[in-house]
Amino acid sequence: MPRFILCAVALQVRADLPSYSDMMDSRPDSRVLPSSRHPTAPAPGTRRGELADSVLEELWFGDEDPERPRYEASRSLAAAVARIEGLRPFPMAAQKLLTLLSDPGYRMSEVRAVMESDPALAARTLNVANSPLFRGLSPCRSIDQAIVRLGARNVRDLAVGIAAMSMFASADAASKRLRDHCVGVAAIARIVADTAMRREASSLFLSGLMHDAGKLLLLQTGEMTYGAEVDDDAAHEETSLIERARLGYDHAVLGAHVMKLWRIPDPTAMLVAWHHQPARALAMGGDTALMVALLRAADHIEHRLALDGDLDAETCRRLGEDAAWTYADLGQGDLRELWPQMKEARREMLAALGG
Repeated sequence: MPRFILCAVALQVRADLPSYSDMMDSRPDSRVLPSSRHPTAPAPGTRRGELADSVLEELWFGDEDPERPRYEASRSLAAAVARIEGLRPFPMAAQKLLTLLSDPGYRMSEVRAVMESDPALAARTLNVANSPLFRGLSPCRSIDQAIVRLGARNVRDLAVGIAAMSMFASADAASKRLRDHCVGVAAIARIVADTAMRREASSLFLSGLMHDAGKLLLLQTGEMTYGAEVDDDAAHEETSLIERARLGYDHAVLGAHVMKLWRIPDPTAMLVAWHHQPARALAMGGDTALMVALLRAADHIEHRLALDGDLDAETCRRLGEDAAWTYADLGQGDLRELWPQMKEARREMLAALGG
């Protein structure tokens, strides 16, 4: 990406990020994005406002770009999802657990058999179940005990998230940092959910694990590279604009469609799709808006904890006044109280699941 485009993005005010169309309107007329990856015209009879058949309206970011019609951009996304489906089928054991543990009438013997077919998944699931974030007074010694103590939904979401993270094992520094960031966000989101939205703690943990899966997939397919923005909170927020300028879609909407492809349970796909689109979540309201706010708050907090872990007065003010944090009726006092728990939960989860 040329420096003048990156600089134009970096200068936007975080509190009032421009739409994709506004950003592209400011681009010099002489700059034309490569068209080799993107169809140049919709299929015959297709209206400009339509999406490609396999792209879901509710997960699309919705911004209009006069230089790249909606159908064209969505076909680019559909092609990327198709490539990923060929490269990254979801682990079979996790698929079976999803089906079994989503049925209230599941049989423990069937769950046990699936776990025994993937010892690595079983071991990591038990490892996380016995972390301070989840465990009770005594450790779980088997998957049966974990299900009885934590509940089928918690174990299902744990196993699915762990299976997904195992697909992104990589030696390169950017992938490792992204994986660690996802693990940290999951741990922080669960701590915050225990205070603000306990009934959805499991969904927020899974959504935290998966929120930047789109970036990991783009790294693996070679579509994007990521540098300092992985660790920089401000640049991290603006990355989606750069992705849309280059690809026609961003990591959030890509990740959400892959979640649907992998049949990861709702509301994970929508939370992943909207974690850089808070206005859409706020417009919907209800649990969706609150869960997106908590996920965004955990995202911002993880960047600070990864930097040095300190909560000085300025950091407390900035994070405590963040729109995502205050939307959940949380303040600076809550942040100070939860900070040691979030810091410890992040450390423990990185030990259990980190890259």
